[in-house]
Amino acid sequence: MSMTVAVSSQPPIANEPSLAGFLGLLFTELDARGIQYCVLHSFENLPDGLATDLDMAIPHRAWARIPDVLSMLEAHGYHAVQCLNYEIGGYYFVFAWSTDSSVQTVAIDFISEHREGNLILASGEELVRGRRRFRSFWIPAAAQEYRYLLIKKVLKGAMTERSSRRLADLSREIESSERSKICAQFFGKTWGERAIEASAAGTLGEILLKLKHRVWAGTWQSRPWMPLWYRLSDLPRIASRVAEPTGLLVAVLGPDGVGKSTLLRTLGEQLAGAFRSRSLFHWRPAMIFAGRSSAVTNPHERPVFGALRSLAHLAGHFADYQIGFALCIQPMLSRSGLVLFDRYFYDLAADPKRYRYGGPPAVPKMLFRAVPRPDLVLLLDAPEEVVLGRKSETTAEEIRAGRERYWSLAEQDLPIRRLDASQSPDLVALRASKLVIEALRARFAERHSEWVMPSKTTVLDQTAAILGAGAKEGGERRYAVLPSTSDPRFLIPVSSQTKNSVDRLSIYSPYSAKARVMKVALSSAMRLPSSLWARETISLPPGPLEDLVRKVFGESSPDLAISLGTPNLYRKATVQISVGRRVIGFLKVPLTPAADQRLEHEASVLAHLSTFPAMRAFLPSVLYASKWNDRFVLIQSPLDGRAGSLKFGEEHRDFLHALSRVSSMQRKAQELLDETARKWEPVAHVLNVDARRAVARSLRVIEHHYAGLKVPCGFSHGDFAPWNTRQRPENLGVFDWEAAATGRPHDWDAFHFQTQTASLLGRHTGYHVDADAPETDCSHWIYLIHSLSVLLAEQREGLKDLGHRIQRIKDRLEAT
Repeated sequence: MSMTVAVSSQPPIANEPSLAGFLGLLFTELDARGIQYCVLHSFENLPDGLATDLDMAIPHRAWARIPDVLSMLEAHGYHAVQCLNYEIGGYYFVFAWSTDSSVQTVAIDFISEHREGNLILASGEELVRGRRRFRSFWIPAAAQEYRYLLIKKVLKGAMTERSSRRLADLSREIESSERSKICAQFFGKTWGERAIEASAAGTLGEILLKLKHRVWAGTWQSRPWMPLWYRLSDLPRIASRVAEPTGLLVAVLGPDGVGKSTLLRTLGEQLAGAFRSRSLFHWRPAMIFAGRSSAVTNPHERPVFGALRSLAHLAGHFADYQIGFALCIQPMLSRSGLVLFDRYFYDLAADPKRYRYGGPPAVPKMLFRAVPRPDLVLLLDAPEEVVLGRKSETTAEEIRAGRERYWSLAEQDLPIRRLDASQSPDLVALRASKLVIEALRARFAERHSEWVMPSKTTVLDQTAAILGAGAKEGGERRYAVLPSTSDPRFLIPVSSQTKNSVDRLSIYSPYSAKARVMKVALSSAMRLPSSLWARETISLPPGPLEDLVRKVFGESSPDLAISLGTPNLYRKATVQISVGRRVIGFLKVPLTPAADQRLEHEASVLAHLSTFPAMRAFLPSVLYASKWNDRFVLIQSPLDGRAGSLKFGEEHRDFLHALSRVSSMQRKAQELLDETARKWEPVAHVLNVDARRAVARSLRVIEHHYAGLKVPCGFSHGDFAPWNTRQRPENLGVFDWEAAATGRPHDWDAFHFQTQTASLLGRHTGYHVDADAPETDCSHWIYLIHSLSVLLAEQREGLKDLGHRIQRIKDRLEAT
C-alpha cells in the first residue's frame, strides 16, 4: 500500500493576503475555468501595483462562471463586498481583505459590453478576440486596445499623459490600414486621418472635443435610435439600483469623550475604495431648520424643555430625517456613497438631556421604526475612568447611567456593533473598518447567495464533473440517487450485492429510530434487482477516481459508495472505498471552494496531532492528502468499532483529557467574548428581533459579570458529536477534524457533544454543566453564542439546533 501525505506536521500558517496574491489567484482561476478575459489598460505594473480599479473584458457567456471564481476568492480570504451594476454588461466588484494592521480593498470592473456616453461600442467577444499573453495574464490585441482606449478617452473628453503615450505606442504597433479602419468608423475619413496623426504624435488631447462631436454626428446619421435604445434598455438596471442601493449608511453613537469625531475623520478615508463617494452629517440631515444649530460646549448643563415644546422639537427633527433621507441621503446611497452620521435619531433615547428633551421617554422609541434605519450602528463604549480622563466636566455616575442607556439600544431592532473605545484611535478605526466590511460582505451574500454555495440542483452535475472529469469513455457505473435527484444525499452502486460484499449503506450511521428502520429496510432491498429499489440513477465514468484508489491501495476494482453531505458552505463528498466485505478507506472531495480549505486544514491537523503518542490511538491515519483534479482531497483509514454512543462516558473524558494535553493556556473571558462578538455580528441579521435581543443582552451580561475571569483553553475538535466517533473496547475513535482549532476552552467539545445530541435527537447525554463554577458557567454561555454564530455563518439548511441554542441562551438570561 502506498502512502502520500503532502502536508507538514504543524498546523498551517496561511500567507497574509495581498494585492499580488489576489490578482495572481484571480488570473489563475479565470484561466482554470476557461473564461476568456483581457485586462483592458493600465496593466504595465501588474500584478504588484494597481493605480485605480482594474478594467477587464469578458464574453457575455462567461458570466455564468464568474460565481465560481468569486467563491474561490472567498475561500482564500478575498471577500466580495460590493457589486455595482453601473451599466448593462458592466459590473464593478469590490473585494476586501483584512490583516492584523489594515483593511485593504481592490475594485475589478468586468464588462461584457463596452458602453460609453449613451453609445454601445463593442461586445465582450470583440474585446477579447485575438488577446495576447502578457506576463501571467491576458491583454487585448493591439488593435482592440487602441480602439477601446481611443473612443473611451474621446467620449470622456479627458486624456491623461499615460493614456496619450500608450495610444502613441499602439498606433505604431498596429498596421496603418487597421488604424484607418478604426478611426474612419468613429470619426469619418477626414477627421479619422487627423485622429491617426494626433494619436501617433501624442497630441490627441488637443482635438478631443471636436472628435467627440464627430462621433455624435456619425451616430445621428447612421444609428439615430441608439441613444434612445441605450436609455430604455438601462431603465431596469436603474430601478434595481434604487430598490437595492449599494451605498451604506453608518451611524456612530456613544457618550461624549469616547472618540466619535476622531473615528469619523479616519473611517471614510480607510474605506474610500469600497464606495464612490462619502458624506458626513452631524446628528440630522439638516434639510429643514438648516443653520439653526450652534456649537454647545456643555450641552448637559442646559435646562430641558417642557413636554409640549419637547414634542414639537421631536416632531421637527423627525420630519427632517424623513425629508432629508428622501431628497438627499437615498440618492447618495443609490450612487454607492458612504453616508456617515455623527450621532443619529436614536441618540434622543440614550441621551435626552443633550437635546433638552423633557417629553415622555417612550415617544422617541416609538419613532425608531419610522426613522430610516442605518445599515450599521457603531456604538463606542469605554469604562467610566477612561471617559472621565477625556471629559472631566461630568461625573462617573452620569457616565455609567449614560452607558446603560446606550447599551439598552442593543435590545431594539437595530444593527448595533459595540467598539471598545478605550483602545488607541488606530485600533478603534481598524476595528470599525472591519465591521463595515463585514456588513458589506453579509449584504453581498444575502443579495447574491447563488454565488456563495451550490444549489441542490447543481450538486449532482458538480459531483459528476469532479469524480468523472478526464475519465475515458466506456465502462460507466450506475449509481442510485437517494433520496432523490432533487435532494441528493447518497450515490449507491446499483450492481447486485452479494453476501461477500460490504453493506453499501455503512457510510451512513443513523441515530434516530425512524432513520435506523429505513436503513435496515433499504439495505435489505439492495439485495434484490436494482429495478425494484433504484428509482433515480446517475452514471459516472471510471477514470481518475479509480486511478487514485489504485495508486493508494493497489486495488483494481474497488466498490464505491458516495455521501454528498449536508448542504452548507463546506459541503463535501465522502467516498467509502471497499473491497469485498472490508472497508479500506474514506476519500473526501470538496464540493465548494470553502470546503477545499477545510480539508487541507483537517489533513494538517491530523498530521500535527499524530506527533503526540497519546493521541494516535484516537485518530484515523492519513493515507493520501494532496491536490487531485484541481481540488485538495483527503483519504483516511477507517476506524473500527460500532457507531459512537449517545451517552457521555469515561471514554469521552479520556479522549478530551488527552486532547487537552496537546496545548494548554489561560485566556481572559473578555478575549473569548470579543472573538464571539466578531463572529456574531455579521450573521445576526438572519435571526428575528427577539433572538437578536437575547444575544445582545447576553453579551452585555457576560461582560459585566465575567470579563476578568481566566478560562483554561487549548486544542479543540470543533465538532465533537456521537456521529463523529466510533465506540471501541480499548478507546474512542474520533474523525472529522475539519473544524479543529487552538485557543478554545477545554470544555467546549463536551458542551458541543451535549448540545448537538439534545438539539438534533432530543436525547440527554448524561453530561452535567456545573453552572455553580464561574469559569464553567461563563464558558458555556459564550459557547452557545459562538456555536450559534458558526451555524449561521455556515449557511446550513433546516437546522433544529438553531432554535435549541436560542432557547438555552434565553434560559440563561432568565436565570441571571
